[in-house]
This record gives sequence, C-alpha cells and structure tokens, in this order.
Amino acid sequence: MMTSVTKKTDNTLLGRQEVELLVQFKGATMSNDVARKEVAQTLSVDEKLVLVKHIYTAFGKQEASVHAFVYADDKSRDLLEVRKKKPKKAKAEGTEAAAKKEKK
Repeated sequence: MMTSVTKKTDNTLLGRQEVELLVQFKGATMSNDVARKEVAQTLSVDEKLVLVKHIYTAFGKQEASVHAFVYADDKSRDLLEVRKKKPKKAKAEGTEAAAKKEKK
C-alpha cells in the first residue's frame, strides 16, 4: 500500500493529532483494523493509540482518504473516547430470562 499524509493538525488541548491520509490499495476497501495498522506504521506510533474515524472512497478508485486520531497516551484516549461494551454471552442471557420467568 502507498500512503501519504495530506493533513496533520496538533490538538494539544485534547492530547491528540488529527490526521488525514491518502491510501492506495488493491481489492476491496480496507477495514478499520487494516487502516489503523497502516496509520500506525506510517506515523511510527503505537497501534493502540490510533483511532480511525472515517474511511472515504470514490467509486471505481483504488484509493481512500482515511481520517484518524492519534492520541499521545492511553489516558487521554480513554478520557475522550467511548468504548463499546462487549455483548453478554448467550448462556448468561438465557439464565437471566429464566430467572425473570421464575419471578412471575
């Protein structure tokens, strides 16, 4: 993949850099995980400090504009970003539903 940084803004108040990259790829549009690895490799930062916000592609082109945030540390990332909760396992949901039925 060919990657070039098109825009880079330091946001010291939020402890991050806001970055736009132009990535040339082959095949299907890349996933967020692949884009995160590409941004981390291009900027020489730790992969877990990168958060991909958007991946924009144009029809028929094999290039994408990737918008990402690169945080200075884990603490600033955790303060600003909301993490998705992992879904409960089906077994746990089944026991909760059974407990509700017993109460009725």
